[in-house]
Amino acid sequence: MKLSIPLACLAALIYLQSCGGRMIKNDGADTSLRSSDNTGGNNKVAASKATDNLVIKDAKDLIGYWVGKFEADVAIDPIYAGERTAWDYTNKINISIDEINGDTVKGHSVVAGNYRPFMGTVEKERSVFRFYAQEPGDDKYDGIFKFSISQGDSVLAGTWKANHKIRIPARKYALSKKIFHYNPHLQMQVGMYLDWNKKKKVTYEVGDSYDISYFTTSGDVNKYNASTDLLTAQQLRI
Repeated sequence: MKLSIPLACLAALIYLQSCGGRMIKNDGADTSLRSSDNTGGNNKVAASKATDNLVIKDAKDLIGYWVGKFEADVAIDPIYAGERTAWDYTNKINISIDEINGDTVKGHSVVAGNYRPFMGTVEKERSVFRFYAQEPGDDKYDGIFKFSISQGDSVLAGTWKANHKIRIPARKYALSKKIFHYNPHLQMQVGMYLDWNKKKKVTYEVGDSYDISYFTTSGDVNKYNASTDLLTAQQLRI
């Protein structure tokens, strides 16, 4: 079985493998912690640049990429291949907190290649930062995020609930902060990117039996590196 992925996506895939998401825009916003004048001393922050702190010391450290498993939070039967579990509907999620301004938070998530912005609120209760954020709602898989993290902690945990009726309407996650460092020489792992929406029937040479195969990356992704080499039109047509 020979499966491949278009080389036109190579540069984007290498980039996503490096950081699990998109770069956070740094527009020079003030990153100092501010005390509110009318909220009884609750901390406010204006920040749009990620720090290198993996343990949360203050609100500025919340900015950045939070990556981990996006697991079903409802009872659902896994898909089996023989006696082994082949697919349990767990995805990888990247929650990117892009900007905090007062009690407003802006960011985006990336799940299975689906980029969705979100906006919501953040409040601090004692030493715990609590977030409530909504995706736009114009996509079938949009929903609402609720998550929190404490000062001195390094794991952001919470839930997500879908706006619409879908196969998995609720998920949970416990994410760790990841620091983006661009490495143009990083190679992708073969088979790392699997497209569950593109499949084909593979018929065995003997008999009429067939199996279902899904399109995924092949060894061709390591032949060319769009980060260091100029790809030709012929290479992109392969």
